[in-house]
Amino acid sequence: EPLSTQVQTTAVAQIAKHTLEDGSVITANANSALEIVYYRHQRLVKLNRGEAIFEVTKDAERPFVVETQQARVTVLGTRFAVNQLSKKVRISVDHGRVQVARADGTEQVLILQNGEVAEISQQLQAPAKVNRNAADSFTFASGRIVFDRADMFEVAETLSRYRNQPVNAVFNGDQTPKVNAVLKVSELEAFVQTLPRSVPVTLKHQPDALVIEPRR
Repeated sequence: EPLSTQVQTTAVAQIAKHTLEDGSVITANANSALEIVYYRHQRLVKLNRGEAIFEVTKDAERPFVVETQQARVTVLGTRFAVNQLSKKVRISVDHGRVQVARADGTEQVLILQNGEVAEISQQLQAPAKVNRNAADSFTFASGRIVFDRADMFEVAETLSRYRNQPVNAVFNGDQTPKVNAVLKVSELEAFVQTLPRSVPVTLKHQPDALVIEPRR
């Protein structure tokens, strides 16, 4: 039986900081949805979409668990971030330790520590460590976006968190050009419009979305 349940959603371009009853703090990025459920023996957060940073108060009696579509992250007292993208989920640890497993309960468990990053892709693989800078996953809280070898799917989804009109990426298969960039959220439109200068893509303006496609 849950002791308490609350749902938190953020609007497009809105970032929200939320202190839980145990003192843990969740910073939710724009266009994100979380459900926070407290049980006697567990603190559970379901990240249904988007991205969030978690600063967790230690409580050995009640583990803190974050669930996404693909991942189950059990916290062993830490500050970490979870980014739910359509093709993968990325977990980045600032400090402390977290345990990452697949949401479907497959046995393989990965322990992440200070500065480590792991991803679980849609293709139902076990969580794997990736060579990325963990700090990049925390910059949204101060109004900056970091793309590190980001494919067009990640770029489109990230931009859609801040634009009233979503951005879609339409590519065959999973291979797309990659982007490296650091930008302020306020410079986002300029970044989108100049994208075709830096990578071989074209932008198509449709009534309900901006589409990124391969350059023919």
